[in-house]
Amino acid sequence: MAKDKEETVAGEETAEEIEEVKKGSLKKLIVMCLVLAILGGGGFAGWKFFLANKMSSSEDGSDNVKVKESTASGILFKMEPFIVNLLDQDGKRYLKTQFQVEVDGEEVKKELQARTPHVRDAILLLLTSKSFSQIGDPRGKLELRSELIERINSVLKSGTIRTVYFTEFVVQ
Repeated sequence: MAKDKEETVAGEETAEEIEEVKKGSLKKLIVMCLVLAILGGGGFAGWKFFLANKMSSSEDGSDNVKVKESTASGILFKMEPFIVNLLDQDGKRYLKTQFQVEVDGEEVKKELQARTPHVRDAILLLLTSKSFSQIGDPRGKLELRSELIERINSVLKSGTIRTVYFTEFVVQ
């Protein structure tokens, strides 16, 4: 009978110890999950506020030329297609592109129409100075867009264009 009491007491202690260990492990698990959630949230917030803006500005080429942004859509002016030889070693590559230019108002659109030969000349000089390696990837196209905006705006006297929308871009 004394043996039975000892076994029962030992059995109860073991069950109590197991419960305490389970409770301790559960607490550790909850604390670890909370710490991971806090670190994950802090990491995401840091990326969102600090790195995402830097990455998007360097990817879209907006560091070079500031494009006027507005909530309202401007007036679109369709440029005639451009077909030019690219500046490559063998001279066998060419670019065919067409785009539309977004302008602020009718006055700028009229000036753009009147100065079309000047604008086309500036664009042709820019396009023929490019090689395939400079415009072959999306980043190069975005840089080209920024340069086009800058060139066109340098020709205009009464206003500026907002942006350029490529509607065709073929390199062979």
